[in-house]
Amino acid sequence: MADAYHHIVPIKDDWDKRLDIYNIIPLSNRAHNMIHDMYKKDKEGTQRLLVNLIWKWNKIGGIK
Repeated sequence: MADAYHHIVPIKDDWDKRLDIYNIIPLSNRAHNMIHDMYKKDKEGTQRLLVNLIWKWNKIGGIK
């Protein structure tokens, strides 16, 4: 069950992606905090990881 929804590309960085279903991932509060910690270390790498997970989940394919 999701406690929070995380915008992969933050809305402060790209307002147009705020409702993009491939930019939002449901997370538990614990996972959400972990993702924010990962962003501090490697924001772009973490974003790629999350986008690939969403695309694989939806069977669309990932990005490189």
